[in-house]
Amino acid sequence: MKILLLDHPQFTHGTWMLYEGIVRIFGRDAITLFPPKPCFYGLEPPKKLRLLDTRWYRDVYKSIESKKLPNGIPPFAPGEMLTSLDPREGFGYHIIDYNNVISDFPDKSYQQNIDEDEVAELINKHYYDFIILGNGHRVPTIALARLRSMCKELPPIVYFDPGERDEFNAHWWHVFHPNITFKQTLTPQIMAQIGTPQVPCEMFPLPLSHPTTFHDRPISYHRDDSFFTNRQIDVISSFGPTWPARTEVQHRVEQTCSKLSMVGHFNAILNGYNAEQLSNTKISVSMRGSGRDTERYWEMPHRGCAMVCDGTMGCIHPFPFRDKESAVFYRNLDEVESSIMYLLNDEENRIRIAKNGCQLIHKYHSIEGRAMFFIGILKEKLGINLTTIQASKIQEWYDILGWNSHLPEWRGEVSSYD
Repeated sequence: MKILLLDHPQFTHGTWMLYEGIVRIFGRDAITLFPPKPCFYGLEPPKKLRLLDTRWYRDVYKSIESKKLPNGIPPFAPGEMLTSLDPREGFGYHIIDYNNVISDFPDKSYQQNIDEDEVAELINKHYYDFIILGNGHRVPTIALARLRSMCKELPPIVYFDPGERDEFNAHWWHVFHPNITFKQTLTPQIMAQIGTPQVPCEMFPLPLSHPTTFHDRPISYHRDDSFFTNRQIDVISSFGPTWPARTEVQHRVEQTCSKLSMVGHFNAILNGYNAEQLSNTKISVSMRGSGRDTERYWEMPHRGCAMVCDGTMGCIHPFPFRDKESAVFYRNLDEVESSIMYLLNDEENRIRIAKNGCQLIHKYHSIEGRAMFFIGILKEKLGINLTTIQASKIQEWYDILGWNSHLPEWRGEVSSYD
């Protein structure tokens, strides 16, 4: 299996996680990044990160500036992160450095330098099994449009959508006709409120926030009870007031903790915390953000907390948490306090739920686990062929993850906050 990944020069919200997972399973030779990520040199914010001056980027940004864009590319695209159309002006946003993303590997000097003509030649030779369109920004969509004009036929296209608005999804579906889309998928209750997009291809959910630091290897999700006991902090809850319902939930948690503090010894953190504190906490409270998918939702169970949360954040997730099994769901404001009390009053039950949540994260939502889900869907839907070596690596990860030599059933009940 050979993959071509077209992405923005900045690693976007979910693509670095997908890329890292595929690299860990198959090695870097299985996936080609275009345009190459090493076109940046490392400066930290607030200093600007600048594009290196390459012919390809000069051509792309001249076409953007002149509005002489390839067929199907609108003059403006969502989420564009340029502060200027002049590549010498660079970007004013933090760029995840390529060598840091793959820091788990010893040969950090690795540089994947490939130009557009070479990519087109490989496509014409049927080298790639499929193309991943990493997002709907101008750089990857222009790259795909240019390659389409240079090639006799493109391999199947997989659209990996890190939260683009649905009107732009519809545009890219119409222009590029992807075979499969992976995107944030909302629950039927939420979709009934905002309307269901007409999707001309099969669509699958894939969370975009990462649950663990990508340095955690090897995966080990078999924790004994001592990891979940002797914790000194009763409750942690801290999230920004990005929308009204989130503010209401935080206020209700504060009221609950205030009442508990008045009746006896009680330790709560309600205004910022770190990983060490989270690893010393019994119960954590999560509420989806304005973008729904939040890192805290995945990190809290990873650190051994019993999580109280707003169901599945209004999203459909593969391998979701289950109420009273691997997390405790509140569906409205009145259930916030009762969910916290449910866990505080039953230590044995709290440990059971915390342990199940931690196991679910490490078994299904590691960097490798999510990549295996992605690969498993593509094998099933596109009939992707694996080399003998790749098949053995897949089997190795089946064994590590405990997946019994196949993609497990990943669907589950969904739940949303009223």
